[in-house]
Amino acid sequence: MAVVVLTLAGVYVVRLASLAWSVRQSAVTADRLATDVAALHAEVDAVETARADAAGNAAAERWARDHGWARPGDRVIVGVAATPTPSPAPSPSPPSRWDALGAWLRDG
Repeated sequence: MAVVVLTLAGVYVVRLASLAWSVRQSAVTADRLATDVAALHAEVDAVETARADAAGNAAAERWARDHGWARPGDRVIVGVAATPTPSPAPSPSPPSRWDALGAWLRDG
């Protein structure tokens, strides 16, 4: 009977140690993921700030000055693509001789 009790106690201790180790690993993983999430939130904030900054004409002016395309005092104009004019409709081609012959035979 003592052997059975000791065996069950040993199994219980091993299982408890395994669960404790799993909980510890989960806590470490949760801490690492929380750090990653915080870094991603900071990156999202930086990207949203950059997007808002780039949406205005000030970003285009700054880029033009940085690349030597504009001097201080110049007013940079951002071009907008014009809508193309629609192409004219093709003129109808004259009927072929076969079509004319068929029409002549039908109308007879």
